Amino acid sequence: MNSRLEELEARLTVATERRDKIDALNALAYELGDHDPERVRVLAKEAHALATSGEFGNQPYLEGLAESSLNFGWYHLRRSNYDLALSHFMESQSHSQELAQFEGQARALNGIGVTHLQLGNFADALEYLLEALRIYEEIDNRYSQSVMLNNLGVLFLEINDPTQALSYLTRCLQLARETGNTAIQATAHDNLSNAYFQVGQYENALVAGLEGVRLCQALGNRIGEAEALNSVGDAYQALGDGHQAKMHFQKALHISEEIGHKYEMVEAMLRIGKMYQQQPETDLALAHLTQALSLAEQIEARREQYQCHEALGRIYKHNGDYEQALIHFERFHAIEREVFNQEADNRLRTLEIVHKVETARQEAEICQLRNVALEQEIHDRKRAETQREKLITELQEALAQVKTLTGLLPICASCKKIRDDQGYWHQVEVYIGNHSEADFTHGICPDCQRKLYAELYADEESS
Repeated sequence: MNSRLEELEARLTVATERRDKIDALNALAYELGDHDPERVRVLAKEAHALATSGEFGNQPYLEGLAESSLNFGWYHLRRSNYDLALSHFMESQSHSQELAQFEGQARALNGIGVTHLQLGNFADALEYLLEALRIYEEIDNRYSQSVMLNNLGVLFLEINDPTQALSYLTRCLQLARETGNTAIQATAHDNLSNAYFQVGQYENALVAGLEGVRLCQALGNRIGEAEALNSVGDAYQALGDGHQAKMHFQKALHISEEIGHKYEMVEAMLRIGKMYQQQPETDLALAHLTQALSLAEQIEARREQYQCHEALGRIYKHNGDYEQALIHFERFHAIEREVFNQEADNRLRTLEIVHKVETARQEAEICQLRNVALEQEIHDRKRAETQREKLITELQEALAQVKTLTGLLPICASCKKIRDDQGYWHQVEVYIGNHSEADFTHGICPDCQRKLYAELYADEESS
């Protein structure tokens, strides 16, 4: 047990006043976090009961309710009970808002954002996380800013933007070191491992993942340790060390089973099942993948579901069981299409929000959210529209300047007047002037000069 936990345990033991006991229960529950999720639930339940009974029966202790709801939210989120998690986080935010307690609001907003993130609602997650970050910046809580930067890094990993994720996570790690936030350092190393993995830097991914495992073990963070072990296994597998990869996946599975973390159990079993599929040890592969699929369906992890269906379909096809193979391939394609469409829509909404935030806060650090691809697309579209409008304008101007005479013109053989469509006869210059952009200036040709002014040319002709 670390010194902070020992201090909070002692505080709870000596608390005699009801309010003090509620505060001590909530503080201990929050600090326990990933260390002992079940005790978090028990402590939060007791704090909630005390805050709504006895002297607080008629007027609940809102600070205590806000904190106990927050702890309930994290408890349910760690067990993948997303609906309950959102409900408790929103209740906590409501109480903190009523109390005008900004830090409490930010903590609840972070919880809501992380829940949406795990549900794949990236646009909603981004809005809540950015709002929480804004509040922490306003109250100058640098410790919690590192938490927000980490969560934003995870979000960009989820929307396949590892470059942006690396930027956030690097800033997060620097701030976490400056503020002594060891817990976030551990998480950031695991997330950095995933970011390095996505850009193909497998050696860096391995180093970061191993540091994440070490820090989580030192902190007693078993959920974080399981996540980091899976990341290390991915790095070893990419580097061609299948033995180390399987060993780390199995450790992650063992820890996840012990603490009842279903999502990480699915991740570990899916990885192990795919490794057995490649060896091939089909019976072991089928056992792990079938169990992973069952758990993924329980927690509604859609992406993991279609990955399981695809792997199972390939195994059944290899075994000659085409009926089962077809069932799994059909489910794979149906869920993959659904997930792809939903995630594509969520990514688009996320990019739109990023762009709006940039426009509104160009001088703030949030400008680092710039998505080059989105801006380039907008720029190209605007440039194309401008060029198209310019071309249309030029064509319209050209057309406005051009009038053409076509067809047969009825002209008098004697006086050379031209008849219009209404039967009227016009001088040539009048008619052409009315039917084209040409203007006439008058002069006299040499032949007409001789005809009209013969006396002027008489001497020339006599000579």
